[in-house]
Amino acid sequence: QDADKYDDTDYTDVDHTYNLLNGARHPYYEGYLDWFVVPGSTKNGGLMNIGLKVSYKASKKDILWLEYSNVSSSTNVLKEDGTDRVYYDKALASTVDLTYIRKINKDIKWMNGFSYGMPTDDFNAMKGITDAGSNYFFYTMVTFTPKFFDSSKK
Repeated sequence: QDADKYDDTDYTDVDHTYNLLNGARHPYYEGYLDWFVVPGSTKNGGLMNIGLKVSYKASKKDILWLEYSNVSSSTNVLKEDGTDRVYYDKALASTVDLTYIRKINKDIKWMNGFSYGMPTDDFNAMKGITDAGSNYFFYTMVTFTPKFFDSSKK
């Protein structure tokens, strides 16, 4: 039985807290550390993101941007250990993304970035991680987007 159908009589008995904007499209809304992809990644607690994005155009060819996100659960999530009603802390993680884009020419862009994530203890417990630490990675990408056919009139 699909609990997400509007004609389901049990629809109101189910928590509907996970917005798909924070699912597969997560990198566009909360940085590049893709921790929250499906509802199970927050134990169906949903996501709330408070963030700040700042960009700086250093020249016609160079762009630098910085993004900070503070990610938390939108609802209380019950821990599965014990019979007492104990909840995880809503704070899940903080992430920082620093990105540099260089436009080499009209068809080629070069993007470099550094992503750093600081998960909370409850985030690690929710994920079953016992030997926790921070997460980080560096990436580089070259994008080539040539225009082969142009049907516009000049």
